[in-house]
Amino acid sequence: RRTSNAILAKEQNEELALAIEMSRKDETVRACTVAGGDHESNEELARAMEMSRWAEQEAMELKRSADEKSQEELARALDMSKVERSEGEDEELARVMRLSQSEALACSSKEQDEIARAMR
Repeated sequence: RRTSNAILAKEQNEELALAIEMSRKDETVRACTVAGGDHESNEELARAMEMSRWAEQEAMELKRSADEKSQEELARALDMSKVERSEGEDEELARVMRLSQSEALACSSKEQDEIARAMR
């Protein structure tokens, strides 16, 4: 579940970054269209270019943040699976160790193989 949450968060942040980038491009195109050389048009172009730079920085920060969060979530998910696996192995080893030697000798060959595997 954590892995799927991390992947979903990354995808959502990538979509947001793409939307910001598209907005930046639209703003720049609009500013260039109205720029006709007069002072007002040049100010509009300057504002659009500033918004473009801001949007680009914001998109990069979102992408970086998404990558970091995704990596953290994946690492946590992997750690949790290792802990769960380790606990299961510990329980199995404890069960085998509780068997007395006479019980171990009375076990079937399949159980003896299982005991030998667990002891390794």
